[in-house]
Amino acid sequence: MNAPTTVSRGLPVIGHLIDFGRDPIGFLTRLQHERGDTATFSMGGRTQTVLTHPDDVETVLLETGRRFDKGYTSMGGYSVPRLLGNGLLTSEGNFWKRQRKLAQPSFHAARIGRYAETMVSFTERMLNEWRGGELRDAHEDMMMLTQAIVAKTLFDADVTGEARDVGELLTRVLDGATEEMRSIQMMMPANWMTPTRRRVDDAVSGLERSIARIIVDRRASNTTHSDLLEMLMSARDDDGSAMSDAQLRDEVMTLYLAGHETTANTLSWTWFELSRHPEVRERLEQELDTVLAGRSPTMDDLRSMPFTAAVVDETLRMYPAAWLFARCTTEDVQLRGVDIPRGAQLWISPYLLHHDARWFDAPEKFDPARWLDGRTTGIHKYAYIPFGGGPRICIGNGFAKMEAALLLAGIAQHFRLTVTNPASVVPDPSLTLRPRDGVRVRVESRK
Repeated sequence: MNAPTTVSRGLPVIGHLIDFGRDPIGFLTRLQHERGDTATFSMGGRTQTVLTHPDDVETVLLETGRRFDKGYTSMGGYSVPRLLGNGLLTSEGNFWKRQRKLAQPSFHAARIGRYAETMVSFTERMLNEWRGGELRDAHEDMMMLTQAIVAKTLFDADVTGEARDVGELLTRVLDGATEEMRSIQMMMPANWMTPTRRRVDDAVSGLERSIARIIVDRRASNTTHSDLLEMLMSARDDDGSAMSDAQLRDEVMTLYLAGHETTANTLSWTWFELSRHPEVRERLEQELDTVLAGRSPTMDDLRSMPFTAAVVDETLRMYPAAWLFARCTTEDVQLRGVDIPRGAQLWISPYLLHHDARWFDAPEKFDPARWLDGRTTGIHKYAYIPFGGGPRICIGNGFAKMEAALLLAGIAQHFRLTVTNPASVVPDPSLTLRPRDGVRVRVESRK
């Protein structure tokens, strides 16, 4: 990337927006290097503060809902609020507490464990279509697979046939959000429509029509379904009230996006790194061959596959899907001696934390063994936050980690994926950390 090696003074009004838009990760990395763990820069006439010390991150995440909030209403932008509405990711205060309480039972360990068989069966369905020696886009395959799984577990619906259309709509929304966050549109009021925002609006409307149809059909049905939507619809607050259709829409949209986008990205990066590190891939295959011996993996098998879990953990360290998120101060605060005023916007980057040599030795090296040999035992709890932390930690983190491990095991014991052009696989830091142009691989059967 042809980016400057030092942080510029910024431009009038827009500040560092161009620098950030050109290379978000590079810009924030340089900012931390030059200005320390409480680094400020300007965006649209507003001072932004990037926190890169785990002590500060812990304070902010633990006290979100008290001295800090998520701040979506004050951050501006159109795409994210339009897509997610007032769901668990974006809502605040008592409304969020109510929604979290209603949704929490859907993600108890015993509940998500029931979905393991679905995850494995859909993986095997995909593998039946693979042929040794063929070229594939592993990222596209992982997106299609995890989308089919989330549709089954969320709606009890088999959407394999229409998954590509829905996936294109989601991609359109995410591309629009990326374009917005890296341009002057980020500073525009939400009611100012641009061509990008219109494309996002059309795509979200298409997704909403599909979800609304499913909710209407479900309310009219007398059939009992063992899925997350059934749990959300039957959940009752202390006063006996249930979620409205609007609330269901927001929660379902949030779960639908988070339920496949993040895991697909994690697995895509996993195949990329395994291809680059054959010694890691060999150790993974040995564990799978020993524990599974060719049979389908189960949730119970995960206890006997520590290296498989370590591969997932290491991928989440190097490529956290939620690579950047924000909080806003609701009162004047002091973080490790630095005064920060009420209404300030704070940025937290798991990517920067996970690549900091103070917390991880050789942070740029893909090394799953670090999670098994004691090297990560004493690290600060908030130096590794692939799912956030505090009361707003991702509600589906258990679901996501189980899914990633089961899919990795199910695929790697039968096929070896070799990236055909590693130099073409680069991170695209948008709402999530995607591989920009996919992950082109040659699949080889291990049978």
